[in-house]
Amino acid sequence: NPGGRFGITREGLDLLCDLLVDAGSAEALDLKGIAADRLPVLAGGISIMSAVFEELGIETMSYADGALRLGVLYDLLGR
Repeated sequence: NPGGRFGITREGLDLLCDLLVDAGSAEALDLKGIAADRLPVLAGGISIMSAVFEELGIETMSYADGALRLGVLYDLLGR
């Protein structure tokens, strides 16, 4: 992400979209940490994330090790 921020940012997604378009494919980019078998679906995933960020007005999203069910349990415990 630009600026060394943690998580996924709208600015970072926009930059990655521009890089993908300029490169022509995810396979043409030198992306560290992404397995070769995931590259064919990367552009679709980034497109979906960009649309979600835009539609919901999200600027930053943090990564969490937990799963959706864990979040539901935390929510239920908090009530």
